[in-house]
This record gives sequence, structure tokens and C-alpha cells, in this order.
Amino acid sequence: MFAGHATLDQTTDAHSTMGAQALNWWQQARLGLFIHWGPYAELGGTWQDQPVRGCAEHIRRTAPIARQTYREMALAWCPDDVEPAAWVDLARDAGLGYMVFTSKHHDGFCLWDSPETDFTIARGALGRDIMAELRAAADAADMPLGWYYSPRDWDHPDFRGDHGHPDLKADPDRDQRAHLPRYLACMQTQCEDLIQRYGPVATLWFDGQDNDPETAGSDALLARLRALAPQTLINDRIGHDGYQADYAICEGFIPGEAPTRPWETCLSLNYNWGFCHRDHRWCGPQELIRKACETVGNGGNLLINVGPDGAGRVPQPAVDCLHALGRWMRVHRRALCGTSALPAPAPELRYTRDADAIYALVLHPQSGELRLPGLWAGMAPRLLGGDSLPWRQDGNDVVVTLPAIDDGLVRVVELPEGVLS
Repeated sequence: MFAGHATLDQTTDAHSTMGAQALNWWQQARLGLFIHWGPYAELGGTWQDQPVRGCAEHIRRTAPIARQTYREMALAWCPDDVEPAAWVDLARDAGLGYMVFTSKHHDGFCLWDSPETDFTIARGALGRDIMAELRAAADAADMPLGWYYSPRDWDHPDFRGDHGHPDLKADPDRDQRAHLPRYLACMQTQCEDLIQRYGPVATLWFDGQDNDPETAGSDALLARLRALAPQTLINDRIGHDGYQADYAICEGFIPGEAPTRPWETCLSLNYNWGFCHRDHRWCGPQELIRKACETVGNGGNLLINVGPDGAGRVPQPAVDCLHALGRWMRVHRRALCGTSALPAPAPELRYTRDADAIYALVLHPQSGELRLPGLWAGMAPRLLGGDSLPWRQDGNDVVVTLPAIDDGLVRVVELPEGVLS
């Protein structure tokens, strides 16, 4: 289905070395910023003055909107004031270690100057290559950057295999006319373009055709991407059950039992991934910090999603939440980044460790005595960002006394030279 290049076997050695190095920094980074942005943000979950149910980024399907009508809207979209550098600044201020940006969502609109289609922001009214600008800003800030890419494409006439395609009801024979090999060749060329012109690419984050080897491209595409960029990490949403992936995706939930491979939870700060005018169900700082600690304490990464509005502005509640995370991270960063997880001793506790200490992440802190099961303290425990705590060794447990707590934020007890009992 794809042009012939290196096989998976031929690229295994290069990727096993460079991919291991990339996976190491990714697991040390622990937290990332996910940005869903495209012409659907201009609509904000509303079509013809009526709210549309379902995810705002799927409005082309949920409204539904005819292909030509959506094309005209998207190409007329002109967010003159968008500043990709502001997104990088937000991620850096929040203490996040990498970013992932939607190069193309299911609607097929490209946020870069793709030579494979005229349905791009660079060829629309705005006339700017937003991804080139974001790439430059990320490089200037030393921020690793990855690209989300949807194999599903509701604009390309040769894409088929999506039972939820927005044009199927009006045109039930469209899949019979579609020439899948032509679409797969387009998809391969676009992915190569992302790597060759917009690299270095920290990760390719596929979405939309999970476990569909025919439509998602499978071995030939993966082999080509591995050959071009063995250091680029690839998630498990492409190919044969994701068996060649570097890490697994847990969308919208934190697994109680960690997957057998490295993994990442992606969570949005409200219900929608893309911007929605009426979605005010925002995650607060206490909840976000708790989810970050729970995810890292379970051994995973957390990718935190925001959906800027049609002008490229991140909604203020999301900005405020990320700023609060940043303030917390400036004190507690070393308990998450660069650590490995230890078995959780209780639902309200998570343990991490680095070369110097064990960290007890107290998810729901209260003042008074706190028992830390299964630990020996080598030195006096202390709160990160605070003083040493009153404590005692009680058999195989450490018991500390926490001071008064009035903000509900996670507290971290550091045990220098601590060991598991």
C-alpha cells in the first residue's frame, strides 16, 4: 500500500538505540501540554447559531456540515492575532516538559503548508504556516515538540473505512469510489513531511484509526518513519494492535493497573478537546495536581490538553489552572520529573524515587499524623519546600506529623536516603 523503503527489521537496531534514549527523556519529563486547534475552534461547538451536541472538534460530523461548506469556512478562517510562542510560554511556565500539537485532525485541515492538499492554513485567508512558527518558538525555548496526526480524514475523497464519516448519509456510495492506496500514499507523504520539514519531532501522536492496519497503514509506514527518524517516539494508535509502538495511550483515564509498556494518560482540562463556547466544566488546580501525581505515581506520563479559541487564545480558566500547576511544580518538580514509581501503599498515597530520596505524594493531605507504610527513613523527613517534620519510625512504617493545610493541594514528604522496609 505504501512506497517501498526500509523494512521494520532493517530499522530495528537504529531505533532500539535512539528510541531508548528518546524514551528515557520522555519518561523523565513526565508532563506535557496537548493543544487541539483548528477551524473547528472558530465554530466553538455552534453551527448556524445552534449548539451542537458532541465533541466540539468533531462538529463537521456532529452538525453535520457538508464538505464544501466546511472547506469554505475553514479557508476563510483568519486568526491574525494568534501567537504560537504564547503556547510555548504557557507550557514552560506550567513546568511541562514537552508539547504535542494537532497538525491535522479528523476534519483533514492541515495546520502546516502540506504540499498534498490545498486544505491548509497556509493556503487559506491567514496565509501563515502556524506549525513552522510553533517549531521556531519551541526550539528557542528548548521545548521538545511532537505532532498529533489523524489517519482519519473527512476531507480527502479517497479516505474510506470510517463508519461515522460525515458524508456517508448524503453519499452512501462514497467508499466504493474511494481509492484507498492513493490516500495511504498521501498519508505517508504527509508524515514524512512532518518529520523532514518540521523536526526534530519528539513524538508522532496518531489518532482516529486504532487497530485498523489497512486504513492506518501499518508496517510499511512505520518502517519508513523509523528509518527517517529513529529518535521519534510513536504511540500505539497505528498498525497491528500498536505492537510496534513505543508507548500506550490511556485516553481520559488513569489506569489502576499500569500497562506493560511505557504509557501516557491524556486528559483535557474541560470536557471537550477543542474549544467549545458553552463548556465551563473546568478542572481546578487541586484536581489537576492530584491527577499529575496519581499518573506519575502509577508510572505514567500525563498529557494535559487545552483547546484555544478561534483566535488562538487559551481560555482563562485553563491558563489559571496551568499557572497554579507551575507554582506547585517550582517547589515539587523533583518528586515527579526524573523519578520512577514505587508500588502505591494506599489509595491516598503514591511513592516515587530518585537516586537521593523517596517521595511520598499525599493526594488528600490533612493536618496531623500521617502513616507512610513500608518505609524506613534514613534521615529526618521534610516537606518539599518546607521544614523537617516531627516523625518517628513505627516498625516498618514512618509516621510524620503534617502542619495545618488550607489549600487542598498535594503535599510531598521527602525522605532523604529513604528505603522500602
